[in-house]
Amino acid sequence: MLTRAFLRLNHSPLLLLIAILLGTGVVAWQAFGHFWDAERSELRLDSSVEPFIAQNSQAYQDMLRAQAAFGRDEVLVVAVEYTDRRILDTSFFEIIATLEQELTTTIPGNLRITSLLNAPKLQGSCSGKTHFHQETLGSICVSVLERYHQELSCLEQASSVVPGDAGIESELEHSLEEELNDLPASLEAEQLELGLEEDIAVDDSGTPLLQAADSSDITSTQGGSTEWLCDEDAAEQTPKSLRSVADREVNKAVGNITNDPLLLRDLLSLDGRTAALVLNFPPEVRAESTLVQESLAKVLHTPRSFATRQGNRSVRIAYAGPSRMVYEASALMREDLRLILPLSLSLMLILLFLAFRNVKGVIIPASTVVLGLVWTAGAMALLGDVLNLVTLACAPILICVGNGYVIKLLHQFRLTRGELAEKVNADPVHPEFDQADWIMVLTEHEGDMKKARAAYLQVQLEPLKRDRGLLHEDIQGTVSHSVVPVSVTALTTVAGFAALTISPIPAIQQLGVYSSVGIFAINFLTLTFAPALLHYLPLPALDLGAGTQDWISSGMNKLAGMLQKRSKQVIVAWVVVAGFAVLGFPNLQVDSSSNSLPQEHPANQDLDLVQTALAGTDTLRIVFEQLERPDAPGLQTAQTIWGLRSLQHWLENTDGNAGLADLSGVQVDKVYSPVPYLEQTRQGLSKLTDEEVERFFTILKERSGLAFLSDDGKMLQITIRMRVSGSSAFLSLTERLEQKIPEFVPNLRFQFTGSGVLASESANNIAKGQVQSVLIALAIVFTLLSLMFLSWKMGLIALFPNLVAVLLFFGGLGWAGISIGVTISVIAAIALGIGVDDDIHFLSHYSTAANKLRDKRAASLHTIRQVGQPMVASTVTLFFGFILLGFSGMQAQALFGVLTALTLLACLFIDLSFLPAVVMETGLITVWDYLGLRIDHSLLNRIGIFRGMNVHEAKLATLMAFTQEMQDGDPLFRQGDAGSELFVILNGSVRVYLEGKQGETTLAILETGTSLGEMALFRNTPRSASAAAVGPTKLLVINWEGLVKLQQRFPEIAALLFLNLARTLALNLNGTYARLIKQNRSQGQVAIAVEKTVGEINQKHLKVLKHYGHHTTLAVGRPLFDFKNPNKGLGLVLSGRMQVQSANPAAPAVLAERGPLEFVGAGALLPSGVAPVMVSVSAAEVEVLRFRASEFFKLVKEHPHTAAHLAQHLVQQLSDVQDAANSRLQAGGG
Repeated sequence: MLTRAFLRLNHSPLLLLIAILLGTGVVAWQAFGHFWDAERSELRLDSSVEPFIAQNSQAYQDMLRAQAAFGRDEVLVVAVEYTDRRILDTSFFEIIATLEQELTTTIPGNLRITSLLNAPKLQGSCSGKTHFHQETLGSICVSVLERYHQELSCLEQASSVVPGDAGIESELEHSLEEELNDLPASLEAEQLELGLEEDIAVDDSGTPLLQAADSSDITSTQGGSTEWLCDEDAAEQTPKSLRSVADREVNKAVGNITNDPLLLRDLLSLDGRTAALVLNFPPEVRAESTLVQESLAKVLHTPRSFATRQGNRSVRIAYAGPSRMVYEASALMREDLRLILPLSLSLMLILLFLAFRNVKGVIIPASTVVLGLVWTAGAMALLGDVLNLVTLACAPILICVGNGYVIKLLHQFRLTRGELAEKVNADPVHPEFDQADWIMVLTEHEGDMKKARAAYLQVQLEPLKRDRGLLHEDIQGTVSHSVVPVSVTALTTVAGFAALTISPIPAIQQLGVYSSVGIFAINFLTLTFAPALLHYLPLPALDLGAGTQDWISSGMNKLAGMLQKRSKQVIVAWVVVAGFAVLGFPNLQVDSSSNSLPQEHPANQDLDLVQTALAGTDTLRIVFEQLERPDAPGLQTAQTIWGLRSLQHWLENTDGNAGLADLSGVQVDKVYSPVPYLEQTRQGLSKLTDEEVERFFTILKERSGLAFLSDDGKMLQITIRMRVSGSSAFLSLTERLEQKIPEFVPNLRFQFTGSGVLASESANNIAKGQVQSVLIALAIVFTLLSLMFLSWKMGLIALFPNLVAVLLFFGGLGWAGISIGVTISVIAAIALGIGVDDDIHFLSHYSTAANKLRDKRAASLHTIRQVGQPMVASTVTLFFGFILLGFSGMQAQALFGVLTALTLLACLFIDLSFLPAVVMETGLITVWDYLGLRIDHSLLNRIGIFRGMNVHEAKLATLMAFTQEMQDGDPLFRQGDAGSELFVILNGSVRVYLEGKQGETTLAILETGTSLGEMALFRNTPRSASAAAVGPTKLLVINWEGLVKLQQRFPEIAALLFLNLARTLALNLNGTYARLIKQNRSQGQVAIAVEKTVGEINQKHLKVLKHYGHHTTLAVGRPLFDFKNPNKGLGLVLSGRMQVQSANPAAPAVLAERGPLEFVGAGALLPSGVAPVMVSVSAAEVEVLRFRASEFFKLVKEHPHTAAHLAQHLVQQLSDVQDAANSRLQAGGG
């Protein structure tokens, strides 16, 4: 039905082309509008971690709750240090101030920057101010940096004052002193106190805050900035002395910061030579946007030189954070699209041209694949998805897979046309062609027959086929032959991708969905659009001549020769390889990272500096909640604070504990919790009360903005900042914490949140999803192959090449120590789906060859030579298509491409060696062969060899043999030919005749259902007569190899077929014995010397048989059953001897003798209405095993292998007896 549907679609190729192209145009327009961002003039890509997060998971919901309560835990960290790593001085902090100003003015939105210039200290003098503030006269806190700048300004002013100004200043000072002396003492003190109160303001904690002085106390520069009044001491300083003093004060402040655990490694490195700016973006600003990231790159380029008061200074700047990684990944993805997609298409075009040596052979596959890509993009647009790191691989996957489909279709088309070309090669001057043209072409090529034939085909064959409408027939024949294998290939490939949809990770789900959609689309276009194009761009016929071999064909011939000699060794070798691969499984590990950039990328180099000099950028947020029971302690209690203190000390490896030192791949750099703030505020935690804790949380948030406690007081958070090598190390950390946290805070419920938790959960999902997807893909492909080959055993054998490839993939990862990440996790399912393509392509052609050659081994070797070239071409296309991903700037993509390419290459090697070897040793039948058989109940009833079978069993028996179609007069075999095959007439008639000097003598006309050649099948005897078809005839050809395969795969059917053959032989033997008896009577003989046969039955089967038969001892002269009905069933002689005698008492005769392990009672096999002429009688005391037909059929059902073995032994014995009886009959009886 599917084939007929595609054939109907191809009846009108022009209308089909127009419809497909118009529909594709509409889809392309919609896809363009969805994927192209007109405002930014760039492709829409999702380079964030969102596609890799299972958004329906509990961990994701917990993260959203934590973000709602505490905000996002992701920031951008900028690390700054001198390029020569010198000690930080005043110039350095001038640079920090400049950077802050540039970032604030350049980045849109209300950017909040935290640095050493504004980070407050919580205790000591000038608490609430920075570490650069010092307490001066009147408890005023002044920044040493600001004072340095003001003093420099005063020095500059002093150097610019004229000498006469000194007298004016002295006069003003004398006048002021006189006015103060005239004031009352009380008023003087009162006004002074009032002035201090007005000039000095304090914050909420009472800490003095420096405010702008009144205009009477300052002078103004031209820029309008305020400056302090300069004193006489400033005029006596020099810039060098001021700088020296300021540098000492700055160095002292930096030293104090290194002792402040709240700022160390956040804003200053341990060695005090690297400082940081922490950028917090407002919610309305997309930090990963091109505008923001390009603005950051302009300001933070490195190395950068700054002009300071002390001269030019060069600094190195590094910045890192999730937003930068997302932006850089997005940029690399766009670069990959610009580079890899054109390379993939170019490579496809080159390989197509090399494969077909014809421009038409390039246009058809390329246009078909491009249309498939457009349809897939349309599906993505319809569902509202955009490309991400994983779905980016869809395009090269579909290009490679789709290309393989079309290559195989075009190869089949060329094979179909090559049949006519082969006829022309065999007989160039064909009656259908003009002889004059042939002579002219031959003359032009100076008698070179090979070149002349090729030229003649090009000149004459193309117009002839077009004019006579044969081109359309060839295309329809190609479609008819290709629909089932191409569709089944697509279905099995989709099975591999569809298995990915069970993954909880959205990106992997999308890859499975859109790859499946694309494969179905290209499958449809391969069977519609490509054949329609062939009507207007026909390819030349495939020249099958022996002289046209290329290097691939030559290689296939050598491979076939090797397999013919060593097929079993090849099977064993691949089994050993698979076993070796399995040994690598214990080394497998799952480890994922959100960082997909190469190590040498500037973003990773910056990340290394930030993590090395400051603290790791990986974070783990632990959220605590109160247990829901009345006696459970709250979050704002001294008990909770003490527990958090112990936990923090354990994490930081303080107090001499081992902490996390034994955890590989984990280094905790910083723990953010309320404990250090509380300790600094109250100088320790001794005698801490719950009331203090509650008041502390309130004041801390009001004054510093730090929120360790949610607004509703139901959640408390601490955050761990660290360096983690990957998700496995992260999981090890969380597992250890799950054990230790209850020891420190036993009465609180806790949960882990943050991007690290989601990444580790993704790793878990990858591990589980990998196993599940591969198992599901294996199950689906196995089911399809079992249905295709009509046997689960053959389905397993056909699956084995791909199973070996999967084992090699996983084993290779284990041996190489490569961790399974997000992108690598999908390779096995992809390779499994794609690898089946070559299996089906090989087996579909093998089926055709087996019917023609009637030799499964020869058919397998022929198939290698025939389909090796397209298999190699399609796999090489796949290999190079995926290997191009190795040029990706993203490590995950590059590794994905290389590993996929190598896995598919392994699939090719296995398909070209293991699969043909298995076919040689087992034989396979396919579902399209099954469906192509026309056997119904009416035909079944007319074919004696199928007696007792249903239609399904008869088809299976037929498919284990071969079919041969003949025309009227075609010879089947000739008298005297060596014979080894049995023929069953499925349709038509066969004439059996003798050839002599006087001509042919017809012996019989055999009709449908009759078999002939039984003796040749079992004894390889020469044909005693000739046979030829009468009218169109279809024959079933059974050889010994086919019977053995049938017995191995379908023993129940084999048992019935052997039994039916035994019935035919028994009937023939009964007739032969009747003629011998008649001949005996005419000659007056009493005994007929019949050659004795030797019985042989496997002891294992004999043991089973004894449970179904009746063990009996017969006295001398007793029949097998009784005298009234001696042929009730069969008997197997266990010991002693039995005679086969004439059943007619009036004409007694001994026909034969049977010894141990030989059958007696062949009369039971005769059809009703035929009187047996023989009866089995004991010649001495005999032990015999008797069983009737019902018992044999029970044996068939319960022990089919034993029944088949028994029936085969019976047939061979009857064949031997028949041959001996024929010889005696021809010799005259005696």
